[in-house]
Amino acid sequence: MSGRIRTRRIGQSALSSLNAPSSSNHWRPCASTSTPSIVPTTTSRHLSLNPFKKDPAAPSPKQLQNPVLVEALKTRQARLARKDNVPRPEIQYGKLAGTSIFDPLREIRGYKDDMTPEQRDAVKARDEARQKRKAIEKEMSISALRLDPEPLGRKTLERELVIKGIRRRGRLTKDQYLKRTERQLTFTSQQLPTSTKKLTKLMNMIAGKTVEEALVQLRFSKKKVARDVLKGLLVAQDTAVVSRGMGLNGLRERKKLIEGPEMVEAAEASLSQDGEVEITTDKDNIAGVQKADTQEKKPWADETDPEKKEALEKQEKAREAAKLALLYPDGTRKLPKTGEPTTILLKDGSRKQIHDSSEIYVDQAWVGKSTTLKSWEPRARGRMNRLLHRTSKFSVLLKEEKTRIRISEELQKKKDNRKVWVALPDRPVTSQRQYCLW
Repeated sequence: MSGRIRTRRIGQSALSSLNAPSSSNHWRPCASTSTPSIVPTTTSRHLSLNPFKKDPAAPSPKQLQNPVLVEALKTRQARLARKDNVPRPEIQYGKLAGTSIFDPLREIRGYKDDMTPEQRDAVKARDEARQKRKAIEKEMSISALRLDPEPLGRKTLERELVIKGIRRRGRLTKDQYLKRTERQLTFTSQQLPTSTKKLTKLMNMIAGKTVEEALVQLRFSKKKVARDVLKGLLVAQDTAVVSRGMGLNGLRERKKLIEGPEMVEAAEASLSQDGEVEITTDKDNIAGVQKADTQEKKPWADETDPEKKEALEKQEKAREAAKLALLYPDGTRKLPKTGEPTTILLKDGSRKQIHDSSEIYVDQAWVGKSTTLKSWEPRARGRMNRLLHRTSKFSVLLKEEKTRIRISEELQKKKDNRKVWVALPDRPVTSQRQYCLW
């Protein structure tokens, strides 16, 4: 038979057997006899029905500690403390002698020991310039794979272009002249989770409109993909301004509305005089540039002047208010029309007024298919349906309004050069024959 003893009781018995017996707790002299004798004492245990209640006879953590291990740890900590307090020796570097052959100055081309200090400085300057040229050549060689992947083909093309220019005596074709005088940008968006059929409707809506008008139409469109098209059109507009320099004529008027006409005129005046743009923020320039020549400018005493700080804060708040007045909540620009309007004739026969010849408009907008993702839908009886998730992308061709002005002038010139229709009796007689045909 096997005794049914709880595991907790067995563990407690094992722990009690490991503890060292203490004479004061477990042994006492016998009082019933005249001769003192030592007998072991038995402690009564409290049997409880609660298994989570702490047993008073269980050994404490201090009784389970290993004194040898504790002493070893103390010794190790003391040794580490003494080691940390010892200062580390400092590393002393040696120096080369003045006549050493390993002196870096001797590696410079053209250096000699009997040179004067001026000659040494000149040789060092030439060596530094040589090192800079080497660094530039190394950088060009590293980036040549991307910037000039086919140098032989590039040289051949340049030779052919030079020969064509000599044959035409420097005259440009119409396409070359337009590419040099007019700016354009082709932008292609990322993959959009929609079909080409849905995206075509939006492209037809924004084609032919200016970027500002297209952004307004996309803001109020109910189609879900219109938000992605709006973001892509904003990126295309910013890319055209930065990379192609399109729409910069209207920046002056926009800057006047944000910073004030006085600040812009002061910047242009400093640009024409010194060749550098220098926009000052002192009190006289903010009040009016016209009085700057007659009145003496009041210099500010210190950068921490409270009066100057207050004036700058007011100016910054005014600029922020002007920016908010020129922007819609989603970031699209709301600009008032300035300048003399120019009426042009479009290809469809309608007329349009243009206030800024550098304003960007969407000349063409088209859609293309992109990656088609596939997924599976489980169905009954172990069958699967294949789902197609189509993606598409759109492309826009941005141009400036000066292009439409040129096209309008060409259409008007072609219309004016048409010959007037002449009635039949006044026409010259053609196809005359010697005999009658009846």
